[in-house]
Amino acid sequence: KSGVLAVGAPECQESLLRGFSPHHSEITDTKGKKAKRSYEHLEKKRREKIEVISKQQASQIYPWLKWDTLAELSVWEPGATDLDIRFEIAIHTYTQKSGSPVLLAWLQARGVSVKCDEPVTQIKKDTHNGLWEVVTKAETQYKCRLIVNAAGAWADSVAQMANLRPLNIVPLRRSIIIFPPQFQTGSPYNALDMTKTLKDPNRSLPWIFGADENEKEFWYLAPQAKSGLFLASPANRDLDDPCDAACTDFDVALCVDRVQS
Repeated sequence: KSGVLAVGAPECQESLLRGFSPHHSEITDTKGKKAKRSYEHLEKKRREKIEVISKQQASQIYPWLKWDTLAELSVWEPGATDLDIRFEIAIHTYTQKSGSPVLLAWLQARGVSVKCDEPVTQIKKDTHNGLWEVVTKAETQYKCRLIVNAAGAWADSVAQMANLRPLNIVPLRRSIIIFPPQFQTGSPYNALDMTKTLKDPNRSLPWIFGADENEKEFWYLAPQAKSGLFLASPANRDLDDPCDAACTDFDVALCVDRVQS
C-alpha cells in the first residue's frame, strides 16, 4: 500500500491534528544514546513529509468514505508503506520439492531440529557446568548453553519458569475482519469497480484509520491488493491471557459498527 490517511469525526478534529499532524511532538536529542538519536532523526524526517489536507483533497485520495460525516481536515502521510512480511511469508509458504515450509526447510538444511507439541514444564540451570536443562511435558530433557526466549505473549511465563526476572510483557488482543468490498444501495460506486481498483498494479490505495477524542486509533481499514479484499480492525487493545487469540462476537460487531459509521 502507498500512504496512510488519518481521518476523524468533526468532534475529533482537534485530537486528530494534535495527535497525528507533523508538529505533534518536538523531537529532542539525547547525549550518549546513538540509537535514540538515530531514531529521532528518522522520526523527524518522517514527520516532515506528513501533510494536513482538506476534506476535498482527502476525498480525491480515497473517495469511498462517508465524507459528509467526517471532519474538514485529515492527516496524510504519502510515504508510509507496509512492514516487510517476507519472514512471515517464509513461515507459511511451502516448498514444492519437500512439501515443508520454506523457513522450516532452511532450518533443517542447517542441522536445526524443530520439535512441535512439546510444551515445556521446567527450565533450570546446572550450576556446575553452566548448562540449561529444559524438561517437556513428555519428560524429554534437552541441555544447552543458551536459551532464546522467543515465546511472544508467553515470554514472562517462560522467564519465571527459568527463575529469571519477567519484563512485564502484557498480552493485548487486537481483532481483525476480512471482507469483500460492499456498497449501500444507491451508492455511486460498485463492488466490481472497487475490486478492479484494488488489483490494479498501477494504483495503490492507502491505509485508512480513524482517530478518537484521545488521539488514538479508533478503527482502521487496509485494502488488500492481491486478494481484492479489505482488512478492518476496531484497533482494540484488550488485556488477555497468553493464548492463541481469536475474535469474540463483540469484537466483530464493534469493528463492523465503527467501519460502517
